[in-house]
Amino acid sequence: MKKIIALLLAAFILSAFAGVAVAADAVDAYLVGDADGDGVIAILDATRIQRLLVDLVKDEDGSIAMRGDIRGDGVDILDATLIQRYVAGFDDGTNIGKLVYIGTPTEPASETITEAPTDPPTEPATQGATRDPDELPFVPKK
Repeated sequence: MKKIIALLLAAFILSAFAGVAVAADAVDAYLVGDADGDGVIAILDATRIQRLLVDLVKDEDGSIAMRGDIRGDGVDILDATLIQRYVAGFDDGTNIGKLVYIGTPTEPASETITEAPTDPPTEPATQGATRDPDELPFVPKK
């Protein structure tokens, strides 16, 4: 009985090290617009960009600017605005929410990285009237 337990324990330990090897081969990726890197595109991402632009946050490794740059021309206040519009439900045809891979793997990754499980927001329904595409939706107070 002790031998069986020892074999099971050894197999468990070896499988734990195999998981580490898989993680080392995994490709790094990020979501465009996820400035804080938490895997979710939210209003806090726009806030992180705004704080970066007024030097309240340091970006020593450039990760905030890389993840928050929506249009590919460097991070600026328009990127924060596009994230706010995305969170509010507007689809501006940008790359927000797209998965971007960093670097090129030497071998194929054993794990597939997929996009966030949420569906991208769609344009809010209007009451038959056309509206300015830059107009934000009216949200009544409770």
